[in-house]
Amino acid sequence: MLARFGIGLVSGATLLVGALLGALLLFGLERVFVQPHWSKREVPCLELDGAQGPRFRPNCTGMMATPEAEVVLKTNELGLRDKPNHAILENPLRILVIGDGDVEGWWAEKEKSIPALLGSRIPDAYFINAGLREAGPLRQSERLPALIQAYRPQGILWFVGERARLEDRAACSAKRTCALCQGFQEVASLVAKEKIPLLGFFRLGAGEETIMACLITAKLDFRIDTAFRDLPAAEKQRFLWENDDHLNPDAYVREVDLATDHVQYWLASLKSKTPHPSQERGHAKPKNEN
Repeated sequence: MLARFGIGLVSGATLLVGALLGALLLFGLERVFVQPHWSKREVPCLELDGAQGPRFRPNCTGMMATPEAEVVLKTNELGLRDKPNHAILENPLRILVIGDGDVEGWWAEKEKSIPALLGSRIPDAYFINAGLREAGPLRQSERLPALIQAYRPQGILWFVGERARLEDRAACSAKRTCALCQGFQEVASLVAKEKIPLLGFFRLGAGEETIMACLITAKLDFRIDTAFRDLPAAEKQRFLWENDDHLNPDAYVREVDLATDHVQYWLASLKSKTPHPSQERGHAKPKNEN
């Protein structure tokens, strides 16, 4: 009797262990073969910078999931999705391009980002990719001093996305109480102090009149375009990933299509003011030769 009872216990324990091992194996296989939606996967090199929000780790390389394929995400010394600093500084006419994930090239190859597309159309200048996802005007004002010091740009392009109010609201609530227009005003004060021309592009959506008022108050030079969310439904779907609320590379092309002529005209005035590399800050002027 006891022997049969012992055998029953052993058999029950064996079945339990087998069931647990089977569940663990199934769970492991599910994790391997059933991947989460591409927009929910972990983004390589991304980390939280205290209360300021996300940023990319410097000198980091990883693979980023997109609806089409995995693409390489590689950052330089300042955590930008661009060339190493020394290679950027070799270009005599450097334009710093700031904005959120639309500038960075969120879920796209680096060559399909807005700065890269501008560079392919306007090869006379180098457009530095300083885009960072979820970085609204307030975060841009915090990032700009270090970027200006590192790259000494002759001009700044600013693509303000449709989520500017939400991004700034998150930054304000995380750090401090701040006024709606504070980020725009701080950027305007900084570029005026550094005497760096700035040209901006803003996708104006329904109900964004307050942002428009901020641009006017800060006296920033902006071109206005219709927000993607306010386009006709059939047209809007061309610019979204899988009917998702994320812009695809076609949207970046549209942005550059609308901006190129304005940027070329703006650059024409900058080129005449661009100093010889030896006359930039941090370089000695050449001696007169006999």
